[in-house]
Amino acid sequence: MKLLIVAMAATLMTAGEAPAFPERIRKVIETSANIPNGSYATIAARLKLRRDADWCSRRLLELLREPSGDMFWQFPITAIALLDQGQLTTEARTALRQSWKTYMPYRGDTENHWLLYYTTLYLMAQKYPNEAGESWFTGKSSNENLREAEGFLYEWMRLTTTIGQGEYDCTQR
Repeated sequence: MKLLIVAMAATLMTAGEAPAFPERIRKVIETSANIPNGSYATIAARLKLRRDADWCSRRLLELLREPSGDMFWQFPITAIALLDQGQLTTEARTALRQSWKTYMPYRGDTENHWLLYYTTLYLMAQKYPNEAGESWFTGKSSNENLREAEGFLYEWMRLTTTIGQGEYDCTQR
């Protein structure tokens, strides 16, 4: 991880103005995509660039043998699912979907953890609609997962826009 941060910082350094935001985004994605034997983030970056779909499928299958990371796993897996767009092999796509049945990520106990958990559950329930509870680690149907996640997200947005965030409040001194 430190190597990635240093590489990204070195890539972004210029003599003068910082590159435009879209250029910085492209450089971060390129840097992530060029990590050999990378993580889920590398797979997502390569899928975004439509590069090395066979490698992405093989690496995803390797990583999904023993998923870990709880809500921090959910975020890159959701990115991969949404960036796939037909690039992954059927086997890799099936393994990704199956992981949402067999791996039970911990929701966490802080506001940002809950946001990761519910945002990704919301997106995946949209991606895989009308599935029964047996196909989800929660034991709830796609529709139930979607409603639960949506309820949390709307309530979090209401609270955040009326009284501020619970975990971080920059108005406190």
